[in-house]
Amino acid sequence: MRFLDILDLSLGNLKRRKFRTFLTVLGVIIGSTSVILMVALGLGLKDSIRKEFEQFGSMKDVQVSSNSSERYFTEDMIAEYESLDMVDSVSAHLSTTIVLSQGKWQVMMELTGLSDEELENIRVDGRVTSANADEMELIIGNEVNEVAMDITTGVYRYESDKKEDGIDFTDTVYTQFYDEDSEIDRNAAGVYVFKNKKNTFPVVGVMPVEAGYTQYSYGIYTSNEILKDYLKKAYKGRLIPDQPTDKNGNPLKELVYSSIVVHARSLEDVDAVTAYFQDLGYSAYAMASDFKETEKVFGIVQIILGAIGAIALLVAAIGIANTMTMSTYERTKEIGVMKVLGCSLKNIRSIFLTEAAFIGFMGGLGGVIISGLIAFIANSIVGPELAFNMFGIDEMSLMIMPLWLVIGAVGFATLVGTLAGFFPAQRAMRLSPLAAIRNE
Repeated sequence: MRFLDILDLSLGNLKRRKFRTFLTVLGVIIGSTSVILMVALGLGLKDSIRKEFEQFGSMKDVQVSSNSSERYFTEDMIAEYESLDMVDSVSAHLSTTIVLSQGKWQVMMELTGLSDEELENIRVDGRVTSANADEMELIIGNEVNEVAMDITTGVYRYESDKKEDGIDFTDTVYTQFYDEDSEIDRNAAGVYVFKNKKNTFPVVGVMPVEAGYTQYSYGIYTSNEILKDYLKKAYKGRLIPDQPTDKNGNPLKELVYSSIVVHARSLEDVDAVTAYFQDLGYSAYAMASDFKETEKVFGIVQIILGAIGAIALLVAAIGIANTMTMSTYERTKEIGVMKVLGCSLKNIRSIFLTEAAFIGFMGGLGGVIISGLIAFIANSIVGPELAFNMFGIDEMSLMIMPLWLVIGAVGFATLVGTLAGFFPAQRAMRLSPLAAIRNE
């Protein structure tokens, strides 16, 4: 008997018992939908966590800093690190302390020089600066205004009820470097006020509040190259702020960096890069390490969610087995006639297995369609609000249904149906032809 004949006969048998077939398929749909939604939810949550981590930088980045005032990074050292096989590139960060002020507001913050590539990664209202700028331009983190202090009262902005007050970065903002020559005095409110030279570097970009918390939120940034050139000219012959000195207390001949970001060639190299710098005595941190631990936890959660859904599919499998067993009892005479006419045992088994597999296939396909609709609705309505409130990201897919999940769900449901129909098919094979024919 050809496969098409077996398929046609199996579908005909299912059509004769439409209502029972419908209820059995419905059970598989419910079970498949449960499994798919649970797995899709786990994938969505894992992806959201990954996006939240990526807000703080690339997963392949290793942040390396000195844990001693006597340890720092020079240009020669950076070139040496870039030559390592496991390293793609190295970004050096030059940092110095500055004071921003406007009217009654004042904030002390680190000014950090970044590479053009890193500056491009900062989301701002306005624009980012670059090494090609004609002068030093500033980019302000979205939490800088929160830690500004009202020097007339000594109250920080985040402590004030008047949230509309604060530094207006679209207006002139004064910048003062905190160096060894800084003139500091206390005002009537007991707040330190800086009296040294004021600069007016333009603020060209401010991170929007809706960007959420990122690694750039509490900081002020500019081009690394322009910051180096400015400090060399402004402090020629003097100690540059936040730069180390030699044993005699004299400035070093070259600018050095207190921290670098090492970009590993791949995620697999991150652990090796981290270990390399830790062995050298530096403090090294990679977000990928934290993400891997978080991913393990979510992997367990995903297995639990999938197992919960699988219980419903197991119940559906019992329903398929029950339906096929009842079918063998109802079609005993039919089975006997087929055996007497010379139908092979293999073909008889194939007919019942095909019916069970088709029930599983239809249930899996229905589960995919319903799950897709539920996922679409959840992602469209719940996803955006949940993304901002829970994870501080712009968008989030609450449920993710990749192609492998769709194909796997239909295939797994078909396999479950086939396995559920195995024992009823074996019973049909073992029926005695003469006893089957005599059966009424």
